Amino acid sequence: MLKVYLDLGRKVDSADAIVSVASVIFKPTRYKQFVRPWERMLKPWKAAAFHATDFYPGGGEFKRDTPERCKLFEDDSKRIPRMISDYVQNVLLVAFRPEEFNRVASPRWKEKFGTSVHSHAVQLLLISNGWWRTDHCPHERFAYFMETGDDDEGEIVKTVQDMRNDKETGTGDGIGVSSFTPI
Repeated sequence: MLKVYLDLGRKVDSADAIVSVASVIFKPTRYKQFVRPWERMLKPWKAAAFHATDFYPGGGEFKRDTPERCKLFEDDSKRIPRMISDYVQNVLLVAFRPEEFNRVASPRWKEKFGTSVHSHAVQLLLISNGWWRTDHCPHERFAYFMETGDDDEGEIVKTVQDMRNDKETGTGDGIGVSSFTPI
């Protein structure tokens, strides 16, 4: 069983907006091996979890208000990419500009597939990961995990269930989803 973690990112300013969803795939043993050094990295910060939106700008539990914490950030920000790449199987990112999507997508498309760019990104990730699985480990299945509390959570869960049940297009088996769990 491959574990897949989905993470939503959103950046909005007065001129533009972008929504992205990252998909990170781990084999279970490699995930356990990843978690140990990852948790050791979080311990000096006294952080319950890692949120890039706090870590990189120095917010929340990752305030850089002392020279020691500034040094910790400098060291960790260099180590993080390597820590992840040493254990991960595959990383994929899908991004949308919501304004562009709303302008370009036809009413028929929106009626059939919805208007949530978050949901569309998840759909594209499931399809792309399904093709990746076919090429690299066709006998494996995916256990997906998505953070709870996103505005579109209900729509995404429903869309994934519809994809899993879809026999007409064949995406149900092709995407290889054994579970999809908001956590």
